[in-house]
Amino acid sequence: MSGRTFWCGCLAMLLAGRLGLADDSPAAVTPEAGRDQAQQAAAIERALDIIDLVLEHHIDSPTRQELLRQIAINMDPRVPKSTQANESLALQCTNRDESRQFLMQLRTELAPVMAALKEEETQASKSSAPLVQKTPQRRNLPAVSRRSPSFDDSLQGAISRIVPGGVRLIPARERKVQEQFQANRYVGIGVALGSGTQDYQGFSRLIPNGPAVKAGVIEGDLIESIDDKSMKGSNVTEVVDRIRGPEGTKVTLVVRQPDAATSRTLTITRSVIPRDTVHAWSQDFGRPRYRVDPDRPIACIRISEIGGSTVHELRQMEQQLTADGIKAVVLDLRNSIQGAPHFAVLLADALLEGGVIGRIRTKSRVQEFVADRECLFRGLPLAVLVDQNTSNTGEWLAAALQDNHRAVIVGHATRGDTSAYSSIPFPGGDDVVLLATGVLQRPSATPNGPSASAEQRKGSLMRSPAAWKVHPDYESGAGDVAATRACELLQAKLDAPLK
Repeated sequence: MSGRTFWCGCLAMLLAGRLGLADDSPAAVTPEAGRDQAQQAAAIERALDIIDLVLEHHIDSPTRQELLRQIAINMDPRVPKSTQANESLALQCTNRDESRQFLMQLRTELAPVMAALKEEETQASKSSAPLVQKTPQRRNLPAVSRRSPSFDDSLQGAISRIVPGGVRLIPARERKVQEQFQANRYVGIGVALGSGTQDYQGFSRLIPNGPAVKAGVIEGDLIESIDDKSMKGSNVTEVVDRIRGPEGTKVTLVVRQPDAATSRTLTITRSVIPRDTVHAWSQDFGRPRYRVDPDRPIACIRISEIGGSTVHELRQMEQQLTADGIKAVVLDLRNSIQGAPHFAVLLADALLEGGVIGRIRTKSRVQEFVADRECLFRGLPLAVLVDQNTSNTGEWLAAALQDNHRAVIVGHATRGDTSAYSSIPFPGGDDVVLLATGVLQRPSATPNGPSASAEQRKGSLMRSPAAWKVHPDYESGAGDVAATRACELLQAKLDAPLK
């Protein structure tokens, strides 16, 4: 018998013994317990599928053994740390079958803790104690749920915390919505849910001139039914799912104001809801104001998101600014929402007059992107504002403009997030797993020039983000202070004698 066969047999026997598989007297299993076991077994298979995808595609993946070891000690924070025995068993797992046995053993050890948490939730519900902790009102910040975690939630959460850049399983329906958002082609009726009563969800915000407003929806309306289906007691997700649909289709809502005695029936046609990703510096009585200093021919433009329509919006804005006598431009990338690398390449290509935009390194290849000679704001000096909130494709764009000497960078060092994410098809359906499959590299190909270490050039790039930050050419304060400093630098260029 080979040494490997011997140790695999020992591992199998040890796991079987700890799982109680050697017991010949099966315990009675209630229908509810049987359903829980089936759900947990399915959760383990999903986790194994995710682990396999991480090992195959992730740019800086931990080993299988390290993933399992970290899962054992990184389950939900409310679950006690795993035993040393579990950690040692994880290091002996070399394939999917052994990994399955390990996770089954982990499930068995965590079962009492999960049951206790579920019992606490049940008791809290019976005593009418709130299960949702209220948080300060802040945009896009959901309330923090105290619901006891399921084994599936805990397992997937542990994997996401362990893998550099995180891992997220995205349902096919949500994936389609995300693609629409990235391309700025979201289909809907132009509403946001958030206000309501105990019985009905309501509209907290309406997009001006959107389909809902045109049909007669009023802010604060309660949604009583959608397409003849009562929405009483429905949660936000259920309401949103019924409102969504393909472009050009109709949805019928029965709504009423909270203090109204009668309801209104409205039929709304779903359509594309575009949003601006490029903005003037400020608004002056509803009119866009681009100049920080009215005496300087310098425009300041905020880019809130790098998306599918950003280049088109900038091109339209360029015509207006040229007509207004603008001679230089400041682009504000602070707090911009990162977009897909493809859209960042399009924007860099539009701003550069030739030159290397950057590279994306994956496990199998390095892809280089080069700008053509056509560019926006040709002949106009550029400055770019960055800070610690500028990340990922935003800082990749800033690095491309800096390395090609197209713009002067002003502000503070960026975050240093160079992960390039991809959606990997999940086995057995249309869902996808979002994970970091590549690293964004600036044109200079090193984090801070020729002094970069061999490790930074070769790998482990996601584990040393500080080395990959974009450092400004000129440090400056926040807010208008940085914009004013950028305008001063550009004005000096405009005033400099031609050489």
